Amino acid sequence: MKKLVFSIIMQLVIVFMFSTVLSAQDYNVNTDKTVVNWEGSKVVAGSHEGSIQVKSGNLLLKEGLIVSGKVLIDMTTIIDTDLEGAMKEKLEGHLKSDDFFGVGKFPEASLEVKDSERIDANKIRVNGMLTIKGHTNPVSFESSVDKVDDAILFEGSMEIDRSLYDVRFGSGKFFDNLGDKAINDIFTLQFELLLEK
Repeated sequence: MKKLVFSIIMQLVIVFMFSTVLSAQDYNVNTDKTVVNWEGSKVVAGSHEGSIQVKSGNLLLKEGLIVSGKVLIDMTTIIDTDLEGAMKEKLEGHLKSDDFFGVGKFPEASLEVKDSERIDANKIRVNGMLTIKGHTNPVSFESSVDKVDDAILFEGSMEIDRSLYDVRFGSGKFFDNLGDKAINDIFTLQFELLLEK
């Protein structure tokens, strides 16, 4: 009897999982119309901002929720937008160096979405695993969801603790007596992610 009950339960689970996958739809990230901006700041005063490009992405959606998926970030495309000339080139080179994101060895970062949950009619909370410089940590952030013609637009921001990804330069967690040269461990990514079938 127990074996029969167990068998029925397992069949129901398989049917539920199969029906969930069937009702979900596959979307790709339109990398040309997707925008990701970053902002980092010093502990005392001053900040910098810029952008970075999404390389590719594929998400499985069901009723406005993300069931699963993965987005790849091209770390070699990181640029600064608040400086010019030699200062701009210097900062961008430093961000790409081993002091920060080491793009020579780690040219990609990735966000693997595990699931999402609805907050209200037009907002969800996304849960996933973020990988930078070969280090992976859980992340959770809010995003609005809007339909744009046949596409879907996700907009939001996420705060990232760089110290969890071995980005140590100017971090008070790893170095003492930094004074006004200390850089906040938290940096922010603002995104507009456009998905199309």
